[in-house]
Amino acid sequence: MSSKGRRRLLGVISGFLLVSPSVIATAPASAASTCPNYELLVVRGSGETLTDGYHGYGHTMLDFVQHVGPDLSALYTAAGQPAPTIISREVDYPAIPVNFTQVSYASNYAKSVAAGKQALVAAINTLLQGPCGYNSQGISQTSLIIGGYSQGAQVVGDVAETFPITLLPSIRATVLIADPRFKGAQSQINAGNYNAKLNGIATHTDGTRPIATVGAWEHSYCQDLDPVCNFTLGNAKFCVQHMASCPHLHYWDWFDSGQTFTAEAAQWAAHIAVYPGCGFPPVVGAGPSRPNGC
Repeated sequence: MSSKGRRRLLGVISGFLLVSPSVIATAPASAASTCPNYELLVVRGSGETLTDGYHGYGHTMLDFVQHVGPDLSALYTAAGQPAPTIISREVDYPAIPVNFTQVSYASNYAKSVAAGKQALVAAINTLLQGPCGYNSQGISQTSLIIGGYSQGAQVVGDVAETFPITLLPSIRATVLIADPRFKGAQSQINAGNYNAKLNGIATHTDGTRPIATVGAWEHSYCQDLDPVCNFTLGNAKFCVQHMASCPHLHYWDWFDSGQTFTAEAAQWAAHIAVYPGCGFPPVVGAGPSRPNGC
């Protein structure tokens, strides 16, 4: 790590501190053998709960999690490496349900997102400051993959906007699915069959996302006619009248390019986590034994 990177002590996220490598003591070498290769941090969507049958991940992100593990293992196996160890955990926060008829909904939603951001930052810091955190090279011994859906995607995206560059070797992939602050014109990170002329519903209050600073590490998935990430009054009206057919609810079972959106997102995240900086699809010959080269 450069001296400039080591001097950057803190990343500030809406008043919360994200710890960078030079702030904390490095983990002991003996910890490396017991640390998982990857940890998935998952932020559920609006109205989803810890007890709704999806383990706190929500339906969409549970499907994502169930794809990431096998995808990572397949890449390691193809490279002749032992299967990686992977753990996942939900980021608990209110994730309030949508209720536009409630006068206080906008302020309550903002508070819910703020609570989610605080919880996500705390979860990241728990890893970085723990025994599986930074090594002497300033890289976490356990690599992070972070994903969120709907309100959870806004949480993840807002936090990702403020990642210090020193964190990027430790946070291998960031996935947003149906981000309310989706920016249609940001083609360098967008994926899916979205309408590039449309933005997310929250852009009217919170603005569109700035040009991505974590481009190679982030993908934002949106499908056409989803009023949350491709907002129009017509799209919103359709979902109110035909909820069962609303695209926003079908990232886990509707297809894009031959596979579901969640499967596509998981495949991308696994490849980028294993082949950082190599693009997607990765260059032939890259693999877990060559983490920094293609």
